[in-house]
Amino acid sequence: MRKQWEGLGSVAMVETTRELLGTEKREVQTFRRYYISSLSDCNAAKMSGCIRGHWSVENNLHWQLDVTFQEDQSRLHKGNGAQNMSRLRRIALNLIKS
Repeated sequence: MRKQWEGLGSVAMVETTRELLGTEKREVQTFRRYYISSLSDCNAAKMSGCIRGHWSVENNLHWQLDVTFQEDQSRLHKGNGAQNMSRLRRIALNLIKS
């Protein structure tokens, strides 16, 4: 595997479970996510912290864009329109923050 993945330091699998509330019947969903990393000699606690940190940044940015500009409601899908508007929204969000 190391020959195919130069720089590979560790592989992790995270299993999460969520319970959907407010439904008539109790529904539990389980997800498995797999991660590769260049970190070597990494224990479970350190890997967990890195994964949580990554998703915290991702979720925070996308949540702000959606709340501020209702990005999830965008109907732009053709050509480069969606990418262009996404970049403009990020620029505008950074201007608002500063």
